[in-house]
Amino acid sequence: MNEAVSRFVQERSNQLVQEMKGVINSLKEYQRSDPNFERAIERLVNDEVAQAGADPLEGRPAGAVQAEIRGLLHA
Repeated sequence: MNEAVSRFVQERSNQLVQEMKGVINSLKEYQRSDPNFERAIERLVNDEVAQAGADPLEGRPAGAVQAEIRGLLHA
């Protein structure tokens, strides 16, 4: 049993290493194609503008942050 688990862990580790190398290569290629992230920033801005007014929590803290702020204000 231990041998099978050890073999599985080793194989899975090798797979993950290869996947991570692929991700790193993709990130490097993206960085070469858009070194200042101008396209990414433009997409983000466009998406934010497109959602303007549609997000009910826009500009308001939510969840744990909201509870923490309320706790601090009423302390």
